This record gives sequence, C-alpha cells and structure tokens, in this order.
Amino acid sequence: MDRGCLDLRPERAERARRRPSRPEYRALSLPKLIQADSMPDRRQFLTSLGGAAIGSALAFRPAPSGSGKPRTDPPNVFFLSIDDINDWIGVYGGHPQAYTPNLDALAQRSTMFTKAYCSVPLCHPSRIATMTGIRPHNSGVYVAQVGWQEQIPGAVHLADHFRQHGYETLAGGKVYHHTDRFGPPGETWLWDQQLFPPRLEHNPNIDGSLNGIPAVRGFDWGTPQVPIEEYGDEKVVAWCLDRLNEPRTKPFFFAAGIFKPHLPWYAPQEFFDRFPVEDVILPTIIEDDLVDVPRIGRNFVDRYTRTEHIAEHGIWDDAVAAYLATISYADDLVGRLLAGLAASPYADNTIVVVWSDHGFHLGEKLHWEKNALWEEATRIPLFIQVPPSLGGSGIAPGRGQASGRTVELVDLFPTLTDLCGLPTPEQCDGRSLAPLLANPEAEWDRPAVSTWMYKNHSLRTERYRFIQYRDGTEELYDHEVDPLEWTNVAGDPAYAAVRDALVARLPQTNRPVDIDPDLDPETGENLSLKSYPNPSAGPVNIEFVLREPTEVSVTIFSMLGREVRQLADGRSFAPGVRSIPWDGTDDTGARLPGGMYLCVVRTLETHETRRIVLLP
Repeated sequence: MDRGCLDLRPERAERARRRPSRPEYRALSLPKLIQADSMPDRRQFLTSLGGAAIGSALAFRPAPSGSGKPRTDPPNVFFLSIDDINDWIGVYGGHPQAYTPNLDALAQRSTMFTKAYCSVPLCHPSRIATMTGIRPHNSGVYVAQVGWQEQIPGAVHLADHFRQHGYETLAGGKVYHHTDRFGPPGETWLWDQQLFPPRLEHNPNIDGSLNGIPAVRGFDWGTPQVPIEEYGDEKVVAWCLDRLNEPRTKPFFFAAGIFKPHLPWYAPQEFFDRFPVEDVILPTIIEDDLVDVPRIGRNFVDRYTRTEHIAEHGIWDDAVAAYLATISYADDLVGRLLAGLAASPYADNTIVVVWSDHGFHLGEKLHWEKNALWEEATRIPLFIQVPPSLGGSGIAPGRGQASGRTVELVDLFPTLTDLCGLPTPEQCDGRSLAPLLANPEAEWDRPAVSTWMYKNHSLRTERYRFIQYRDGTEELYDHEVDPLEWTNVAGDPAYAAVRDALVARLPQTNRPVDIDPDLDPETGENLSLKSYPNPSAGPVNIEFVLREPTEVSVTIFSMLGREVRQLADGRSFAPGVRSIPWDGTDDTGARLPGGMYLCVVRTLETHETRRIVLLP
C-alpha cells in the first residue's frame, strides 16, 4: 500500500494548510522552518537549534547575565510543572501555530533541553519518578493504581530532602497526582505551606459536554460559565504570587503545578479565539502507520476510543484548536508566575525549572493522549534557569542556550541537589545535568529511559528510539531519516549492530507488581472485545462477551471514519462468548488495502472498539 500522508478531515485539507494571518504569530520571529504551511520536520528543527545559544537560533536579543560577585546564600528553587504539554511550544517547533511568548522568552535566559523525556507516559507514575528520582522499573510504580507508599515506603522525596536540609517547602496546584489519592498522605509532611484548590470550572462540566458532542472520558473543551477567578489554576497563580512577596528567613523549595493543558480543555474564550478552527493545521499521519508495530504496542493505542469518537463527529481540527488554546492559556499562567518571581526579592538567587510530566498525541501514530512509548508521548519540554548567584559555578546565568543531549525527568533530583550543594540520595537513578548547564554540548553518552507498564521500555538516544515490549517484540526508529517514527527497522539487517547495542542498555531490573498488564492503566477495567489473529493477512475472528440475549451490530470503519463493512446489523445473539469472522473485504466483496481499521461492536446499551491491522 502507498504510505502516503492523509488527514482525518480530507474535506478540510486545503483549508487547514493555509497559514493563519494573525499578526501575533508573525511577531514571534521563530526559525524559518516552523513558519512553513505544514507541520515541521522534527529532526530538521532540532538540528537548527543544536547546542547553540538560543539567542542566535531564534534571533532573540541576549538577556542580561547579571553583575557583581556571586552570593554565598543557598539558592532557592522554583519548580514549575505544566500538565500534559508536548512540544507544541514556539521554541520547540512542535506546531507552527503554537503561541507561547512566555515560554519562548524563558528560553532566552535558560538552558532548553530539546531531547528531554519522561520516565513514564502517565501523570501519577511520572511524578513519583520525578519526585523520588527512582525509575519505575526499580520502584514498581508503573500505573495509576499502584501507590508509592506500598512499593517504595522508605523513599526520600525531593521536597522533603530539601526540607531536611533547612529549606522551607511550599506547594501550589498539581505537584503529585490528585493529592487525596495518589500523593503522600495529605502531603502535609512535605510542605510548610500548601494550596491544592478544587477546579470549579471542571466540576459542573466533567460529565457533560461544553463542545456539544457527547463526552468520552472527559474529552471535552470550551469556556465554562464560571468566573475566571474560580478556575483552579487562577487560584494557584494568585496564591503563589502572594507567597513570592512574603519575607523569608530560610531558602525555599517552591513547587507549583499548572493543570492546563490537561483534559478537559477548559479555558477563557479569548484563548480559543486565537485559533479559529477553520485555520488549524493538523498533524500529518499515514493510515497504515501501525502495520509494523507489535501487538502490545498496538494494544496501547487509544484505549479510550478517541480516534473513533473524532472520526464519527469530524472534530480532529476542533480538538487540535482546543489543545493549542489551552497551551496558550497555560503559557499565560506561566508568564504571570515568572514575572512575579522576577519582581520578587528572590529573583537573583532562585533556580527555575519548568517541566512537564509527559507528552501528548493528537492523532500521530493513530493515537491520542499519552500511554505509549513513542516520541509524542514521551518527549517533554524542559527549561532550567540558573540565577546570577551561581555565576561562579562555571554556569553562565541568564544566557539562552539549547542542549540536544538526551536527558530525563529522574535527572532533576540530582541536578537540584548538585546546584544547591546538598547530598544526593543513593536511591536516585538519574544524573546531574550541571555539566550540560555549563556546556550544552558536553560529552554525554546516556540514553533516556521511558517505561510503560511492566517490562515495556523505550530507549531514546540522540539518533534512535528503541522499544522492547515484555514479550520480546521490538521497534526501532532512526530519527535521522524518520523523525515521525513511521518505519520500524528493528528487523532490518542494516541496523542489527545498532539494535544489539541498544538491547545491552535496557534496564536489567523489572520490579514485579501485582497488576494485570492487560488491564486499563487508569481505571483497571477489563476490555472484553477481542480480535485475532491481529495483524492478519487472512480472516480475523471478532470475539465479544454477552451477559444476556441482545441485538448486536458489528461494523468495520477505515481510520477516516468511513464505513467499509457491516458484519452484523442488529442481529440477535444468545449470552456467552460470541464470534464473527471478517475476511478483510468491504461490502462489495472487494479486498481492502492493508492498513489499520476500526471494529465497532454495539449493543443497545454499550459499544466497544478495537483496531485491526490488515496486512497487504
């Protein structure tokens, strides 16, 4: 099959490729590459940054580097997370319409890591790995149902480590994942001051649908009818700004968490107005992208039927616009926090770290959200700003620079202890990034490790991504020629030496945990619809379980949402395990081309979806 590029909304393809004419995008002075009328080539954009100073790469004016002798006071730490944000940030070049002037400005005065990766592509385990410095394959904290208290009860947490060494600790917003369930008990032993406000803009709408489309697990967007000051993130920002203006007698470790752009995508209307749906540029995909992906990798794809939902309602461009809008809102919130810090008495002695817990797919590799081991789910933005007080440490403060070395979130714990002159706990799996802050091109032979559920690992070097699943199946992508990870070369003899070298660097410890690896990673629900063999060049058996007699419809769709085969239309079935074969043909009896298809089984009360890979 021709692996040509396509849109899920082909009728809008021409319109989507038109460049928006809004003046704010032209004013960003971003590299020429990302002003193209299509999604940028990730490899070319990152190469354009290299290890050079951000000022030259982005035509920014150099920021002041500070003056005077370095201070001897212990530096403060402002540790700011942005939930679920991928590389759709101006300076990262992930999307040509991203509008993030505050994060772009931060790049002028910090080290921006262009190849930074999460330890786990899910909020709770990623944050536990970050706050303890322990990778999930050593802790056993793989998914949302596994608490750190049971797995690593003696672990030292980042904030508590600073507290034990004389720091005041403060936290506002989402630092751990939903403090009542996943964070340390009440988190009160971690923080001297804290605010974890309810998100009132979500509560009235979480089971509803502001976008006018039936919601699927909170997959919604719009502007709630709630005063803006009642937004959870607004409360967090106001509280943090107040704390930054308070006098302090001790250095502080201050963690702040912005919830946006986590779903649902709720934001003030002005941010949606920046991204008219009719002008949105969509990611480029290929319909048979998952043909060469092993079974476990395909099973991770879009467990919440986002693709079916989007195809059914024709809302891919609406979703992309909403994500861009909430990223822009998050950038506004970040800007206010950083401006408040800059105006505070602590500006010249505070280390600033801005990070995300994981990336996010919006249709790339036919996947939505996180929960996968590919580039979009694992790559994160990461900025570290060093204050003038550390100017004598060999690190140039206030200078914008980019490092293309592969780093990971577990590196933050030892980095901060190193910069602040504290001992680093032996539990930490990461490595201090201080050498890269001093020289972004310093020698660094260390791949980034990401893990998704038990014994499924991804290694990311500066050129390659290697994935090995728990059953031994593999993926290998050469980013020098395949930045969108479309072609799995794990079985290509030309890459045998590369593959063997990467296998040798996989984690050797895989701490077992009492959880079924096939369960839904967030809810623990078991999914009853099955298809086998899958992938298949011949007949596929579609199996489902019925608890009582009912009428069932079984339909096959293309990834564009076009119905190609009706296998059952309200047919009556008795209770039990039932199966319907599909021979890979459409309703006319013609053989369908190889690629990915959606199988939807509906009863009067529910429906489930599975992907089927039809081999050529």
